[in-house]
Amino acid sequence: MKKIASILLLLSMLLSLAACGGGASLETEEEILPTKTDSGIVKLDVLPNEKRVYEPLTWEKINSIPVANSSMSTDELRKICLDYFHLQMTFGWTPSADWDVTVGRDDEYKVGLVYGGIPYVSSTCSNVYKWMCFYDEKTGVMDIPSVGKGTDVQNILGSQCSGTAYAAWSRVSNSFTWDGTSDINPAHNIILIGPYTYDTSIVDFHEAKIHTKEDIADANGKEVMFASYAALQPADGLFFYHETAGHVIMCYKNEVVRDENGAIDGQKSRILYYGQTASTINLTQENKINMERQRDVQVQFSYNELYDRGYLPFGIKELHGLDPVEKAVAGCTAPAGSVTPDQLRDAKVTSNYAISVIETRVYENGTDKVLFEKKAPVTDWPYLHIEEELLGKFSSTELKKYADGKNTVEISIRVNTGELLQAYTAILAQ
Repeated sequence: MKKIASILLLLSMLLSLAACGGGASLETEEEILPTKTDSGIVKLDVLPNEKRVYEPLTWEKINSIPVANSSMSTDELRKICLDYFHLQMTFGWTPSADWDVTVGRDDEYKVGLVYGGIPYVSSTCSNVYKWMCFYDEKTGVMDIPSVGKGTDVQNILGSQCSGTAYAAWSRVSNSFTWDGTSDINPAHNIILIGPYTYDTSIVDFHEAKIHTKEDIADANGKEVMFASYAALQPADGLFFYHETAGHVIMCYKNEVVRDENGAIDGQKSRILYYGQTASTINLTQENKINMERQRDVQVQFSYNELYDRGYLPFGIKELHGLDPVEKAVAGCTAPAGSVTPDQLRDAKVTSNYAISVIETRVYENGTDKVLFEKKAPVTDWPYLHIEEELLGKFSSTELKKYADGKNTVEISIRVNTGELLQAYTAILAQ
C-alpha cells in the first residue's frame, strides 16, 4: 500500500503539471480509472501494468547523453543511439491548445491531457532539439500557438519511424543520410548485416517496386535470414518494404536460441526493439488508457515474425568500426568582422552534421547582456540540412534596432550530435 500511495503521489504531480508546474515520473501499471482534480486536469487513480515512464523533457536529460567522439568504443556509440531513441519516446507533454494533426494521421491532442513521446507524422521527422524551442521543461507544456499552423507544425513536432531512428543514429554518424533508413543500400553508406544478399544495383526500393519479403527474404531463405538476424547487435536496424509502405526499427537486444542440432530456433529466438508507430498514447483518456503502439519500448519480434514480414538487418558504419566518428563543425557565409542585418539575412550556416535549430542572439557592447534572442527550428527533413539559409530565421528589421556598430551578433546551430555550436559572431553594423 505504501508503494502504491507513493507512486500515485508521483503520478498526480505530473498530471497536475499544467496547474502547479511540478514534474515527476509517471509509471504505468494496469487499466486506469480517471477522476478530475479541482483544476480540471484528469488524474489517474489506478496505475496500469506496463513499466513505461513519462516525465517532462529537460535539457539536463538531453545533455546527460554524451556527445560521440572518435575515441569511444562501438559499445559506447551504440548506447548513445539507444539512449537518444528512448528519450524521444518516453517524455510526457501536454499541448497549450488543441492540436489536430492533419498530415498523415487524424490524431487530436487536447488541452489538459498528457501524451507520451514525439507524435507520429508520416511526412517528416522532428527531434527533441526542435521541441525544446517551444516546450516548457518545468511544466511539460508544448506551446502549440507559438509554433504556427498547418504543415509547419507537423514538420517541427512530428516524426515518422525512419525519422525517429535517423535522429538517433545521427547522434554518432554523418556518413549516411536519411535515405539509408528507407533504402538500405551501400550507396547510402550503410552496411548489410549477416550473410543475406540482394541486387545492390537497385538503390530505390519504391521505384523498383521491391517487396523485401518476396524479393529478398524469400530469395535468401529462412536459414540465411535467421543467420543474418543472429548477427544483429544493439542499435543495428531492421527494415521492410512492401508496395508503398515500409517500417524501420532499432534492435535493443538480440536473443539467439538454438535447438539440439545447433540450428537457430525461429520461434524462440527474438529481438527486442525500439520503434516509432502510429497510434497515440493518451495518458489521460477519459474512459481508459490507450497504451497501444505509439512508442514501442523493448517490444519483441521472433525471428519467424521478422522473416514473415520481410525485415532486412542493416547497420551504420560508425557502429561497426568502419568509419570514425567525425567532430562536428559549424560555419557561416556572412562577411567576417562586421555585418549588417540584411547581409546576415542573406547568409547561410553550414555544418558537417544535420542542422536542427538556428539560434540568433545580440549582445550589448562588450557584455554578456542579451538584447535579442530567437530560436528557429529547421522545418523540413533534417537530412537535407547540412546547409541552411538564415532567411526567415530572424527579423532583419528587428536586428536593425541594435545595429549601432558596437553590439555583437552571434549565430549558433544545434546539430544532430546534440551540440550547440557557434557558427558566427561579428559586430552588428548599419
